[in-house]
Amino acid sequence: MSEEVTPCAGDYVFVSDVHLGGFEVAENERIERNMLELLRHVEENKLRLVIAGDLFDYWMDYRNQWPRIFDRVLEAFQGFHERTQTSTLFITGNHDNWTGPKLPEIGFELEHEYRILEIEQRKVLVMHGDGLSDPDMKLPRPAFHRFLRNPYFIKLYQFFFPPAAGIELMRQFSKKSKLRDYMLRPDNKPRMLDVWATEFLKADNKADVLLCGHHHNAIHLKVGTREYLNLGNFGFGETLALHTKEGFALVKWDCANRRFQHLKTAITV
Repeated sequence: MSEEVTPCAGDYVFVSDVHLGGFEVAENERIERNMLELLRHVEENKLRLVIAGDLFDYWMDYRNQWPRIFDRVLEAFQGFHERTQTSTLFITGNHDNWTGPKLPEIGFELEHEYRILEIEQRKVLVMHGDGLSDPDMKLPRPAFHRFLRNPYFIKLYQFFFPPAAGIELMRQFSKKSKLRDYMLRPDNKPRMLDVWATEFLKADNKADVLLCGHHHNAIHLKVGTREYLNLGNFGFGETLALHTKEGFALVKWDCANRRFQHLKTAITV
């Protein structure tokens, strides 16, 4: 049996690639249930939650409308933020970057690029992994992703499509995304993002730890005294990362028993 990891009050939980709403009804309900149970566990144990992108499989927020399939999750987060008097850092991914006023209104702190957190005197850079606009980071977004994020395109899209049609079109587009083919890749073979991350940690003093998601393959690498963690895929694999007094660890969320099981040990590169 995998070793259990038990965080204490103030410890961090990092989640990415939940892809709420991206599947058939039964699967959507399972993923939503897992996410809501995790949120309750975070609240009960006074943990700190950070979302590293693609919480939603598709998100559009304009003309005071949003995908209503997510109302239960939005209400749960709003209640969580109100009761705890906190906000949740949400670094948007390539599936949920079309944000408007709704998410900040219910307590999310939005970031569309990356955020550096100070955790026990270490600089922890958290991003999604689909690319960055800062050329100095040397991780450009694919041209199509840049096009979708372009504010002129967004204005035109929202001008020509009323909310119901625009949201449905985005849902259909997301459903056909090739990304879904890569939901689970349970091995340690480096991807292009992993190679970039290790080179970044070797060459740049911006961060001691780099956390992201995007390619859905959970991996934990040690690069000298620094660390890179890809959070994997919470939607299908229930994988995520914790920071406790023992440091960073990749874990699997056992929803039925409401506990975390250690997933993979770090590999030195």
